[in-house]
Amino acid sequence: MLKKKLYAIITFLSFCVYSSNYASQAEIQDSLKYQLTTQKNDTTKIKLYLQLAESYYKIKQYDSVHVYYLKATQFAEKLYEEEPKQAARFHLKIGVSYYKTLDYESSLSYFKKALNLSNNHNDIRSTVIISNNIGEVYFQKGDWENSLSYVLKTIKTAQDVGDERREALAIHNLGRLYLKMEQPKKAISYFKEGLAIDNTTNDHKRVAIGYGYIAISY
Repeated sequence: MLKKKLYAIITFLSFCVYSSNYASQAEIQDSLKYQLTTQKNDTTKIKLYLQLAESYYKIKQYDSVHVYYLKATQFAEKLYEEEPKQAARFHLKIGVSYYKTLDYESSLSYFKKALNLSNNHNDIRSTVIISNNIGEVYFQKGDWENSLSYVLKTIKTAQDVGDERREALAIHNLGRLYLKMEQPKKAISYFKEGLAIDNTTNDHKRVAIGYGYIAISY
């Protein structure tokens, strides 16, 4: 009887938390929608659509999430000629948003558009971020070959531009890949290589994660 009462209380409290979150997100959504009616700038509209999508994502209304991602995409397409670097950034954000909803094919599509735009305008630092994201999507899909290809590209480009933090992150991702491919010795070697850079850059969070990966590799 006591267990049933406790379960009922926990369920009620969970519902109250969810209802409170739902109400606060509804207020945010109303505000964002109002701002959209007053905006003429496409760049600002994209930001507002992305914020709306994120808000609906928090309350798990995924149909609305994709509606607003699509609206953001339609405006992002207009930026190709006028603001190519900005267009690349928005395609990157849209790709991340689709990744969060586990829509990996859409995520890949927008990441690759962002990568092409960044390559065409020699935005090398952005290509480091985007290549790493593409590698991660392939990792989640279980496509080790393509994931490996993009992770290696990320490492090379990060080294070229001197981005040690992203180089270390990509090296850790390489370790994760080899762990999935059941090559623990290689995985540990890359985790240690990544840790060496993390210690140099004082990235304590990444150091802790790296040691955790090493522990599960044995």
